[in-house]
Amino acid sequence: MKTVWARYGGWAVFFALFASLAVLHFAGRINLTTADVGRHLKNGELFLKHHQVLFTNFYSYTSPDFPAICHHWLSGVFFYWIFERIGFGGLGLFYVGLLLATFFLFIAASARASRLSWAVLAGVIALPLAAYRLEIRPEGISTFFLAVYFFLLNEYRLKRLDSRWLFAIPVLQMLWVNAHIFFFIGFFLTVCFAWDAFLNEGASGRFKALFFVALATAAASFVNPFIFSGATLPVNIFQSYGYDLAENQNIFFMIKRFPGEKVYYYFLAVLALGAAALFFQSLAQKSWRKMLLPFLMYLFFSLVAINTVRAIAMFAFFFILSFGESGYGALKAWVPGLKEKVSLWIGRVCVFTVCLGLVCPYFYLSPLKKFFTFIPAGKAQLKGSYFYVLSHPGIWTGLLPEVNSSAEFWKKTGMKGPLAL
Repeated sequence: MKTVWARYGGWAVFFALFASLAVLHFAGRINLTTADVGRHLKNGELFLKHHQVLFTNFYSYTSPDFPAICHHWLSGVFFYWIFERIGFGGLGLFYVGLLLATFFLFIAASARASRLSWAVLAGVIALPLAAYRLEIRPEGISTFFLAVYFFLLNEYRLKRLDSRWLFAIPVLQMLWVNAHIFFFIGFFLTVCFAWDAFLNEGASGRFKALFFVALATAAASFVNPFIFSGATLPVNIFQSYGYDLAENQNIFFMIKRFPGEKVYYYFLAVLALGAAALFFQSLAQKSWRKMLLPFLMYLFFSLVAINTVRAIAMFAFFFILSFGESGYGALKAWVPGLKEKVSLWIGRVCVFTVCLGLVCPYFYLSPLKKFFTFIPAGKAQLKGSYFYVLSHPGIWTGLLPEVNSSAEFWKKTGMKGPLAL
């Protein structure tokens, strides 16, 4: 028993602390005046109570009959079902749990492809970026599916998983295509992994399994209320978008528009770090075929995040897998005699960094600053107490204070809609 505790007890304590840090990174109070969650809840209510999926611009005051595909209707069903049972606070907790599961699933996939210490290092580096998008959105479901797909495909690539597990992917695709527009990434991943198998093994059994999974995933994308229009929406959605959203702008536009936002510079630094790790691993790799898939994946997620900042969090989750594998691979190839010592010190650095994030509210890895205003005035001395904040979910989940005031005024006065602004 002592041997087991000596081997795993330290990691268990560390992951408990790391998870508690990640919880507050992924947490955020809901601002109904700017967030989309109200619309998603209404979508879910329309389906569950009236069996209706929207196919027009329903919430528009001027053009409610304009054709518009509601590609994320199923996410609204999930959100509304949870909201009906445990309210906004419970919905916030669910979303934190979803992001936390995604985060640690990517760490697990990274550890399986490298070493645990390297996977944790990648997670520590990526955490501030993974928490870039905190509003309750269908994107959270997309990143979770992304984690599951990568875990299954990478395990099969590493020859640690039976091919029968891969056929969970087309089943999940039928959910993903109705939950969020990023479903096309699922098909893209299966094609890339099939191509990698063909390049490295030819028309082997592994390639054939991945090829049929890719076909089945493509077919599953048509299982949606809009059939062909729904399956092809990712290539058509911007044709009549009508409005330039900040979240759809590129990273350089956002740096120019918000020069004080450190997260964009941090993203570019992390992007360069991941590219450098891949570069040094590729120099030591004799076969370009083995490096093509990692490079293709990194290029894809990097370009998407550079081109539209809403994908920064998605890139961060993928970075955990990429950097863990390529960083450890480069170390093992260039200085094999130091791999154990370096990995040991990386683990120590991760422990120190996470503990610093827990005790120092002004450290970059600490999420405490965003909750200072929600701590009761009589408890101001506890602003720097991480575990006080963590143990009081009312501080970091639920609605923003007073955000319902206008709605309560509307109900109290008995006014009727529609309301023109």
